Amino acid sequence: MQLTDAPDGLDIYEDHRAKVIASVVAPAILAIIAVGLRLCARTVSKATLDWDDYLIVLALVLNTGNCVINVLIAKLGGMGLHVWNPEVNLEMMFKLVFVMEFVYSSTIPAIKMSVLMFYRRIFPVHRFSYALYACSFLALGWFIGVMVVNFVQCFPYAYFWKQYGDSDAKGKCIAVEDYFMGNGIAEAITDFIILVTPFYQVWKLQMPTSQKIAVSAIFGLGFFTCVAGALRCYAVYLMNKNEDITWNFGRGFIWSSIEPSCGIISACLPTLRPLLRHFFPTAFGNSSHQKSNEFYPLSDRANFGPGEGLAPQNDIRGGSSDSSAPLGSKQDPNHAIMVRQEFRFSTKLDEHEHA
Repeated sequence: MQLTDAPDGLDIYEDHRAKVIASVVAPAILAIIAVGLRLCARTVSKATLDWDDYLIVLALVLNTGNCVINVLIAKLGGMGLHVWNPEVNLEMMFKLVFVMEFVYSSTIPAIKMSVLMFYRRIFPVHRFSYALYACSFLALGWFIGVMVVNFVQCFPYAYFWKQYGDSDAKGKCIAVEDYFMGNGIAEAITDFIILVTPFYQVWKLQMPTSQKIAVSAIFGLGFFTCVAGALRCYAVYLMNKNEDITWNFGRGFIWSSIEPSCGIISACLPTLRPLLRHFFPTAFGNSSHQKSNEFYPLSDRANFGPGEGLAPQNDIRGGSSDSSAPLGSKQDPNHAIMVRQEFRFSTKLDEHEHA
C-alpha cells in the first residue's frame, strides 16, 4: 500500500488511542456486570440455567475477547493514530483485524440465539416456535456464510495483512470495505427482525393494554442494539472515506465493540426482576396482595390450541417451577394462560417469607 503525503497542517502525532480504548472497554465491563447480575437473579429465583443463559455466557466470553483484540489493535497496530504516524504498524493491525472478524462474527449470533431461546422459554407456544425457527435459521445461516467469506476474502488469506507490510506480496482480495458495510447492514436488519418477533405474541394475550405495553417495553430493550448496529454501519461508511485508515478505523471499531456489548446488556435486563424483588421487596408490591391474588387465569381457547399459552417462568412472568402446574395438566384443566396481575414477579423466597 502506497501512501500519499500527509495533508498540510495535519498533526500526524495526534493520538486518540486512549479514547478508543476507553470507548471499547467501558461497555464490555457493563456487559460483564449484566451477565453476572443475570446469573445472580437465576440463583435468587432458584431457577436452573437454561440454553439462553449458557449462550449469553458464551457471548460474553467472545465479547471480552473482541474487546481485548480491539485494545491490541490500538496498542500494537496504531488504531487511533494518523496513518502517517511512525508508530503505526499496518501489517500488525490487519493481522489482528483478521482475527477480530472471526471473534466478532461469532459473538453476534451467540447473542441472537440467546435471545431466541429466551423467547422460546417465555412463549412455549407451538405456532410461535415456527417464527423462532425461521429467525434461528436466518441467524445461523448468516453466521456460516460470514465465516466462509472471512476465510476466502483474500487469496491467499495471508495477503489480507501482507499487502500492507510486504512490497513483494501477491494476492487478491474482495472489496473488504464493502464487505464490512454489507455485513453491518445485514446484522442490523436481523437484529430488528428478532426484536419485533415477540410483539405480535404479546398483543394476542388476554391482558389489560397497560400490561401489554409493559411487557412490550421489556422486550423492546433490544432496540438499543439496533441503534448501535445502525451507528456502526455509519461509522464503517465514514471509515472508507479517505486513506487515513488507522484514524478512521477507530470510529468503526468502537461501534463494533459497543454493539455486541449493548446486545448482551439488552438480553440480560429482562431477566433481572427477581433480583430487584429480592433486594427491594417493598418496591414491588405488598406481600398480602402477592399471596392472596398472585395469578389469575385467562382463557386462551380463542387464540391457542389446548395446552398452549404463556407458561410460568422465574424471570419475566413470575411463579417458580414448583408453584404452578404446567398448562394443560390436571391442575389446570381449563388450559388457561396464567398471567400475574400488574406484571409482577414471584420467587420462592417471597413465598417462604410470606407463607
